[in-house]
Amino acid sequence: MKLNKITILFSWFIIIIFSVQYNPLNAQDSSTNPKRLDRLVELAITKSLECIRKSVSEIKSPALYPTYADKSLHWKLKSSDDWTSGFYPGCLWYAYELSKDNNFKQYAIQWTAG
Repeated sequence: MKLNKITILFSWFIIIIFSVQYNPLNAQDSSTNPKRLDRLVELAITKSLECIRKSVSEIKSPALYPTYADKSLHWKLKSSDDWTSGFYPGCLWYAYELSKDNNFKQYAIQWTAG
């Protein structure tokens, strides 16, 4: 799987947004092994897509947008009049671009329309 900069940036952005604490590293240094780094990015993408899939089922309504998670990791939701309302549809579009999963495309269309 050939990875580009947008894929890597998206993966790390999603990990930060969804507060995923996942570390498949062991004692080897990934910076000296490109195949290992590619594998880490693939794992990050897989985990990110799982988190986005889960978020869709938690949020349910395309009229609501996640802004942040509280300490118990429950979404704080707002309507589309909040300045952050574009981030979530953008994540859904990136998820579709990476996975080619038509479910993500439908979710992205729904949340983009609000």
